[in-house]
Amino acid sequence: MKVKRTNQSIAVVLGVACMAASAGAQIDNSVWPQFRANNNKTGAVEAPGPAVEHAWTNENVGIPAPGGISVAANGDIYYKSMDDDGCYVFRLDPADGHIIQQSVNLGGAIGSYSGVAVGVNRLYTTLYTSEGNTSIVVLDKTTLAVTATITNAAFLGLRGTPLIGTALNNAGHRNLYVVDRNAIKLHAVDSVTGTLMWSHDLPASTPFGGVGPMWEDGNGKQVIAHFGNATFFGGSAIRDNGDNTSTELWNAGPDSFNWWGSGAMSADGNRIYVTTFNDNDVPPLWAINKNDGTVAWSVPGHRGDPNTEMNFFGRPSVVGNRIYCGGANGVVACYRDDVTSATLLWQYRDLMDEHTAISAVKAPDNTVYVYTMKQGNSFTPEHGELIVLRDDGNAYTLLLQTDLNGTMLRSNYSLSSCTVDGDGGLYIGGGNPGDAGVGPAAVYKFAPAGGGGYRLTITGPCPGRVAIGWSGATPRGQQGILFARGTGQQTIPPGNPCAGTRLGLNANGLMLVTPPGFFSTGTNGSGSINGQAPPGACGGYLQLIQGGSCALSNVAQLQ
Repeated sequence: MKVKRTNQSIAVVLGVACMAASAGAQIDNSVWPQFRANNNKTGAVEAPGPAVEHAWTNENVGIPAPGGISVAANGDIYYKSMDDDGCYVFRLDPADGHIIQQSVNLGGAIGSYSGVAVGVNRLYTTLYTSEGNTSIVVLDKTTLAVTATITNAAFLGLRGTPLIGTALNNAGHRNLYVVDRNAIKLHAVDSVTGTLMWSHDLPASTPFGGVGPMWEDGNGKQVIAHFGNATFFGGSAIRDNGDNTSTELWNAGPDSFNWWGSGAMSADGNRIYVTTFNDNDVPPLWAINKNDGTVAWSVPGHRGDPNTEMNFFGRPSVVGNRIYCGGANGVVACYRDDVTSATLLWQYRDLMDEHTAISAVKAPDNTVYVYTMKQGNSFTPEHGELIVLRDDGNAYTLLLQTDLNGTMLRSNYSLSSCTVDGDGGLYIGGGNPGDAGVGPAAVYKFAPAGGGGYRLTITGPCPGRVAIGWSGATPRGQQGILFARGTGQQTIPPGNPCAGTRLGLNANGLMLVTPPGFFSTGTNGSGSINGQAPPGACGGYLQLIQGGSCALSNVAQLQ
């Protein structure tokens, strides 16, 4: 059903909120805004599933760096490439995978492992060429033009994706937190001015320079965790005092090799789950108490027995009290946190290759789906492979095992794949930057049957006549169109429909736009309306909201 309203401009009829955006408010309300973490840092999202249908492949791209793929609040996907010809940042359309924008060659190459941290208007990534030749690069989120390059004599070897802080520093800005693998330090850098606020020694470094999770303490101060590669006490938690100083809260954690440097937060925010190698038969999964770094429990590694061995590589994902891990011998394991111990509920094991990236999705009906990638460059097969499992409680169901008929490119460390957007779309990186020369590359998307999700599209120029389309809505329901000047995480104030709902928009110019009030979703939950977009609306963002359920669509820009 198509609903057509002619000669209607997109104009204000009800102001929901109005507040200028802070200059330091550089955090995006996307489902994967930072390295392998949602806003709750659990490494899992709530989205439709399972993503078992191959949607598209784009082979006209660069090889994704191990930092992986990030999703912006408007649904666009970003990543940084790394290969012998240098590094680029790509912005891809989630609908068909085409390149919306590509940055200039940023330099760097092998060793530039960083992904892309997504801010409201900016992107942040790190570059490493050689010791001392390393920097944080700031790019315009839309054009991918480089707006700043942050360097400092204290920077020796920045590797991982920056974390964007949530607490403000004494200048009223958010800090970026980056790991320096060569200096073995954590640096705090003002995201607006580029000022180095402080540096703090770490007990150990990691190959890929990851950091996290992070949280705010009871006084609103930022705390950042990091887990390195050390025989004893390779983890630490460092508080940003907000005044250009830092305090180490604890130096503890697991006693083994952590590949990425980061863990996943528990659902209640009290523990951090960290995976490690089982070298010397140490445990491969640890539950760390957030407040003091003590070990709440760990699980046996069974070193040397391929039928029982647990040796975990990728950062875990967490849904409720269940932790999902991937590792050697083709293993995916599901543990339950029983407070003082853990129970192995089920394990998938095919004795082939290594799972080095894993994500979990909780669907609207509370079913949990687990996505994991085999890197495909250590054993057979010599290509990448996607595994999709359904968590059935004390067992699993294998829903999909595919290498796209042998065409899926193998990946180095799975390129930290398995990023999932709010519609349930799954993004995977392919290619091996360790190969000599400029190698083949690909980004793959899988989606739930029928595409999944409540989807908004905008076609047509702004200013001018545009069509606002939707799909995946509840049939014969009501919906409204929200407008704001930028993306964010504003909640709808009391006294309005769906009060308390957290949007993908910020408060700058937030309003409900015409057609007046809420209008029909159509008999099939899809349709479109046409209208005239005025010049003042250009560059702004729209989001659909359903009445009753208060379900939200993706965010799309008028441009």
